[in-house]
Amino acid sequence: MGSCASVKKPPPQQAPRWPFEKGEMIDIPVQPEGQTELVGRLNECMQTALEEWSDTMVADLETSRKAEANQRVVYVYDMFVNRGLLSRDEMRNRTARLTQPGNAKSSKIRLAELEVVAREAMDADTKPYAAAWAQIQSDGGAAALTDLEGVVAGIQQSGKPRQQYGSQVKIENKDTATHYLVRDGDRLYLQCGPGTLELIREACECFPLFDTFVKELASRTNATTASTGRKTLRRAAEKVARSYLDWGLVTDLVRGSLLYPTLPSLVAALQTLLRTRGVNVLRVKNRLATEYDADRHGGYRDLLINLRIAGSKHVCELQLNLDDMYKLKTGAGHAHYVQYRNAMME
Repeated sequence: MGSCASVKKPPPQQAPRWPFEKGEMIDIPVQPEGQTELVGRLNECMQTALEEWSDTMVADLETSRKAEANQRVVYVYDMFVNRGLLSRDEMRNRTARLTQPGNAKSSKIRLAELEVVAREAMDADTKPYAAAWAQIQSDGGAAALTDLEGVVAGIQQSGKPRQQYGSQVKIENKDTATHYLVRDGDRLYLQCGPGTLELIREACECFPLFDTFVKELASRTNATTASTGRKTLRRAAEKVARSYLDWGLVTDLVRGSLLYPTLPSLVAALQTLLRTRGVNVLRVKNRLATEYDADRHGGYRDLLINLRIAGSKHVCELQLNLDDMYKLKTGAGHAHYVQYRNAMME
């Protein structure tokens, strides 16, 4: 009898890995049966972020504006109501303790008042950045800023890009929806939209390509420091809940940073990037522009670029930073900025 050659089974497909939160790497399930637990955790993160946001804002307003609360109470939840996130009854209930009896329908503070509350914690952080920025401009940076604005003006871009995966969070009846923001009376449930896990898996595949690209660009442009990273899924879920309501707008799951000693060297790096084959620059957010309101964002300035690289359709984020600005970053300062950004649903 002739011998039969054995057929080797292909090795099982290894699940890609991604940080869920700082210090916790998890497998991103490839097969549908393993996806329920991860989707549940993401849903829980979004739900918690939405509820914590509302509770924190009420507490902040009570602390920061207690003496003036009865005269200038912000209906912070107008933002939620206008976007369909809270019913007006629930909004009134959550803000009732900030108003005098009978004032609930008439007392309002404009959104600008809420911005003032959140900016107070950032004021001290902006001064070192402002001083560094003034020095950068006086050290021959003015001409480079003009050059930078000319380069950015020549880039074709159409606002914030979208990922090919991900979907908007919507409000549906609880008995018919499975992947949206659902309402059961006044109770809301945030849920991942279709494509969320595909987006995360795409990010997993893109990251090694992006990491190589950033290191090569750093070498070609003499960057002083290069780093790449992966946004945690918890932070991404919070961003979706508080700001985007759309996983397709999360464009910094895969991200990197390059540092340069001077403005001219940073501008030259951008020009090199634009000439690089296999790179599709989708958007350049020029936070070094003279008209940019840096105080509104903690004083920090950089150049933020969204791009795709050959071999992936995933949208990544690359920041070009200046050494003199970057070295002033502190954990406390960033925490203040995050507090403000969350308050403004940004």
